[in-house]
Amino acid sequence: MPPLDDMGAFAEYIAVDADYVAQMPENLSFAQAAVPLSGLTIMQILQMIKPKAGERLFISGGTGGFGQVAVPLRHI
Repeated sequence: MPPLDDMGAFAEYIAVDADYVAQMPENLSFAQAAVPLSGLTIMQILQMIKPKAGERLFISGGTGGFGQVAVPLRHI
């Protein structure tokens, strides 16, 4: 995951410091290994926007990989 203050996450290839990468476990497929990134992304967003109890959030693409993690986490 690249730093939040840097652009390039949507690029096909990016260069990042070694501190931002981890080796994918050999027993996981690329699809399986991508799932935790959705959780990390929504946790970072919730920390950045600091929603208050009872406040409504619009979660675009709620049925996608990101949304399937974002919707339940928002209710915690």
